[in-house]
Amino acid sequence: MKITLLVDKTDNPEFKSEFGLSLLLEDDSGSWLFDTGANEALEHNLKILAIAPEKIRRVILSHGHYDHTGGLAKIKPDAVWSCRSVMQSHYSFHAADDIHNIAMPAAAQAILQQTSWHWVEDFTALTENICLT
Repeated sequence: MKITLLVDKTDNPEFKSEFGLSLLLEDDSGSWLFDTGANEALEHNLKILAIAPEKIRRVILSHGHYDHTGGLAKIKPDAVWSCRSVMQSHYSFHAADDIHNIAMPAAAQAILQQTSWHWVEDFTALTENICLT
C-alpha cells in the first residue's frame, strides 16, 4: 500500500496547501482518492505530481464537510463511496451569532449525481487493504 498526501494545511513552497485533506491510496487494485480537499489544492498538487485527474476513477469521502469534498468538482470519478449523510447540511457553531455552513459545495454534489454512488453503512472491504466503516 502506498499513501500519497495530496492536500493538507502544511506549508510547502511547491505544493498548494489549504484547510482540508486528500490522500491517494494505491494498492494492487489500483488508485483510490480518499477525500478531495476543499477546492483548488487538489488539482494543482495532482499536476505537480504528474497525476492526471481523469485517471482517478474511484473516490472515498469520509464525511460531508467542504474541506473533504470540495475538490470533487475538479475530477470526474466513475464511483464514489460515502456515508448517507455526506450531502446533508453541516454547520459549525462557534457562538449563537457565529454559524458557518461547512457542507459539501453544490458543484461537488452535482458530481455525485453523475456517478455511481455507493453507500457505506457497515464494515465494507473495498480491497484486501482498504476497508471502510
